[in-house]
Amino acid sequence: MNRTLGRLIAREEAWDAAMELVRSGEERIAFRASWALEWAYTLDPRPVEERFPGFLEDLLRSDHASVQRIYSKMLCDMMRRGAVAPDDAQAAALAGKCGELLLSQTAPVAVRVWQIELLDDLRGRIGWVEENLTDIVREVRLPAGHGHLCPPLPPTREHPQQKTIRKRSAPGNPNGKPLCRTNTDCTIFFSRS
Repeated sequence: MNRTLGRLIAREEAWDAAMELVRSGEERIAFRASWALEWAYTLDPRPVEERFPGFLEDLLRSDHASVQRIYSKMLCDMMRRGAVAPDDAQAAALAGKCGELLLSQTAPVAVRVWQIELLDDLRGRIGWVEENLTDIVREVRLPAGHGHLCPPLPPTREHPQQKTIRKRSAPGNPNGKPLCRTNTDCTIFFSRS
């Protein structure tokens, strides 16, 4: 259904209408619209890139976890391809929102992972991100029963008092290759306490 809507958005050039639906106060409508918009974006990213200031503002204002996840993923793609570059004020606002969502105990893992990715992309531009990202990632804790950002492996011989945390295989990542660039091998050591 959302693929069909995405094709319709792209074919009919209904980008503004779709983005208006994403701003909907009703979570279900906002989610479906953002999902369809993401499908349209995969067909032709330029119309979303051309609407970057509004797109970013919508991400910064959104309270819907699904919209935050989808928009963060699209923004990460746009920034990494060099299609958009937030100015200093936009970068600072984005870093603040990412930090807020990353440290939130209520934000879903799927939202938090994309915040790590965006902060990693901003680390060379925002001083506090450069200085604190590794520590912030180490402090991220999920509520009981919600799993882990990365599953633990047994202690290693070199680090018997530490757990090695690695990114796991996921749909779309069958080889278990790193999903992030925060660390070259996506390994972070946490002390056991």
